[in-house]
Amino acid sequence: MIEQVVHARRGKFGSRRIQQELIDKGIDRELVAAAMAQIKDGDIEAASTLWQKKFGGLPRNKTERARQIRFMQGRGFALEVILHIMRKGEHHNE
Repeated sequence: MIEQVVHARRGKFGSRRIQQELIDKGIDRELVAAAMAQIKDGDIEAASTLWQKKFGGLPRNKTERARQIRFMQGRGFALEVILHIMRKGEHHNE
């Protein structure tokens, strides 16, 4: 069950959102915690792919930056992950 949910959600959601969905489905918290270590490893790659697909690049102003961050957080990505991919995007534009 855990593997099915992770596989179905990985491309669109971060580890926090997946974790909450597993808990909401009634899966034992210890099993969820054990699976989270592996899931979190893929957060940067999943966030980067989603961010590029959704926004295609860096925000042009503070308002757009805040909108992008809120979107990504709503998808279950940690702020550290979001800021990392945005910084990485800045280096690609130079």
